[in-house]
Amino acid sequence: MASNRFRTESLPAIMTALAGVATLAASILFADCIPVSKHAARLVGLLVLYVGMALFAWAAFHLKDGIHGLVEPRSDRGVVNTGPYSVIRHPIYVGMFIALIGVAIVSRSIVGLSSTLLVFLPVEIHRARLEEQALADAFPELWREYASRTGFFLPRLRRHAGLPPK
Repeated sequence: MASNRFRTESLPAIMTALAGVATLAASILFADCIPVSKHAARLVGLLVLYVGMALFAWAAFHLKDGIHGLVEPRSDRGVVNTGPYSVIRHPIYVGMFIALIGVAIVSRSIVGLSSTLLVFLPVEIHRARLEEQALADAFPELWREYASRTGFFLPRLRRHAGLPPK
């Protein structure tokens, strides 16, 4: 029982931290690999980094004390559906992903970009799926309704009101 709890609660947080550190290290250690001017890379990369950080902060503000590092939801909070959570289910992870892409662009690191896509993103998707299962178990009706109208990492495309369903 204790090992299962570690696997579902603590291990995802550890994996996220390790993937984030590995991705940052890859961007720093393998910098200057993309043949783009430093000025352009810095300008674009910082813009991307700040957009990711802003999304992270906006999401954290709406999550409030629900941001605690573990997969299990706080039982008294229900499903957060305000701010960025009104359109996507995992804006904190999307914000972290965007910020890490920004770091890789600033450092002009193809290894950093690759690490973000091939190491960090899969870890975050795995963690998000664990969280979704925990939320579905804790709040079945609320979760089903919420998940049906929001996107996983990107907003769900809605049909135009005048178009008939396919």
